[in-house]
Amino acid sequence: MNDSGRAFYRWAFASGIVRSNPLRESHRCAPLRAPGEWEKHIQAWERHMRGLGRLPSTVQQLGRCMRKFARDNAPVEPWDVKTNDILDWFADQQWSRETVRLRRSAVRAFYRWARLTKRTKKNPAKDLPIVPMQRSVPRPAEEDDVRRTIRTAGERERLAIELAAGLGLRCGEIALLHSSDLRERDGQWWLRVQGKGARERMLPVPESIATALRSRGSGYVLPGQISGHISPQYLSKLVNAALPAGVTMHQLRHRFATVAYEKTHDTFVVQKLLGHASPATTQGYVALTDLSLRSAVEAVAINSSIYSS
Repeated sequence: MNDSGRAFYRWAFASGIVRSNPLRESHRCAPLRAPGEWEKHIQAWERHMRGLGRLPSTVQQLGRCMRKFARDNAPVEPWDVKTNDILDWFADQQWSRETVRLRRSAVRAFYRWARLTKRTKKNPAKDLPIVPMQRSVPRPAEEDDVRRTIRTAGERERLAIELAAGLGLRCGEIALLHSSDLRERDGQWWLRVQGKGARERMLPVPESIATALRSRGSGYVLPGQISGHISPQYLSKLVNAALPAGVTMHQLRHRFATVAYEKTHDTFVVQKLLGHASPATTQGYVALTDLSLRSAVEAVAINSSIYSS
């Protein structure tokens, strides 16, 4: 069905005209299978990653990368791939640097696992060149856009926006939230968040967000078809559709980082709240306002007498 049909059923379901959406998430999120021998090996690799405690969203993302690689390189089988095949794959695409980094990581991880499990004696991805990290430019969502969307969005989208803009959660972290993650300690609410790299963090939760989370009942906060919870990809589509054109869900996280830094002026506090491994990453999320820059300059210049006579 074309995009207009999908849009129609989304609108009808949201408006209560129909009781179910025949094009619900489960029809759209099933990954395309890899050809030939690839699929069974990719599935075994995914089981290996799950066994190591990798986040479901990470396993799904890396698995999709390898399935795309397999489809694009068919009919070459997994253990016949040469280093030049991988390099040619990257050379033929026009991906962003971050996409290249992700897919390079997936290919390298797959073939490391294949060598570890003795599926192959060679690793064609071992000597792939390093892709430098692209320095991100902070792009916080505007306050008016955030507040306007919260007033008009549906309950599910509104909660996701509040969690991203008000607590700095990633899309994948929101998708995995469970009722058991909200905990009361000394009369205050805290939220356990499963972050990247299997790193957990505990975040203080404002009463308003705690109330919204408790109202979702027991189980996953946002139920769906991926092991009981909504998929990060589908959640991102829902929230991006609710936000004004040009505003993305990830910009809500930038908004949180920027406001948190303005209130604390402490990069390490913001780093801990965002779950970053390095403060250098956090700096790419914080947009310094003109007022902050001017205040800093005037604070230094006010004691200077070099221009007075």
